[in-house]
Amino acid sequence: MRIRDTNWMQVERYLEQDDRCVVPLGSTEQHGYLSLMTDTILPERVAVEAAEPLGVPVFPALPYGVAPYFLGYPGTIALRLDTYLSVIGDILDSLHGAGFRRILLVNGHGGNRPAPPWPWNGWPPTRMPPCASTTGGRRRGRGSRCSAPTPSPRTRPGSRTSPGRGWRASRFRPARRSRSGGS
Repeated sequence: MRIRDTNWMQVERYLEQDDRCVVPLGSTEQHGYLSLMTDTILPERVAVEAAEPLGVPVFPALPYGVAPYFLGYPGTIALRLDTYLSVIGDILDSLHGAGFRRILLVNGHGGNRPAPPWPWNGWPPTRMPPCASTTGGRRRGRGSRCSAPTPSPRTRPGSRTSPGRGWRASRFRPARRSRSGGS
């Protein structure tokens, strides 16, 4: 399933059963006569083809990567390595805050691989975005400590009557889980 074809309520229902997702990583750079987006198109296609039969959500491909050596070619967009690693860290932190625990990064560009080990080996996040803060091992309600207002039950069709009911624990879960959604 492509995240672009879902809404947050569908993702929330998915997270009640599974905690996997895929994030394709690409680059916008020269490829001779091929598209500047070759390194973005291919990993997204591979991710969708592999994840779709399993019902695992695939996020949109990150279209920018580390490609300073191709800046002489018009249309190339390059991120500095520290910027790239910060973006990846923020993506992982955001996904973790939402409840995803098994996150597969599908890389389509060799320049996106800094010298091992990757800075997020052994990740869990060391910094959590304010909206994904934790208290007592449980997430607070949606919008906790965020600048965005929290929708009221009257403005959100089908919302819960009990704000804390059904929130996922913010601690890591074991990789193997029963299909019934238990820990």
